[in-house]
Amino acid sequence: MIANLIREREMIDSERGQIRKMELILRNLPDTELYNDPKTGEVKSRQPLHELTDEELEFLGF
Repeated sequence: MIANLIREREMIDSERGQIRKMELILRNLPDTELYNDPKTGEVKSRQPLHELTDEELEFLGF
């Protein structure tokens, strides 16, 4: 019983560490990005779309 609680606590701590890493990554990403509208050529802003590759996730320890 105690061993299970210790193991669960270790898993929770690990997940908290991953959350802290993701918060740091998100803090360094811009909130908006500029792009040219393909129809009008007008410069607009949007929420950036980010995708991490498997290699990047592995580098970050996920």
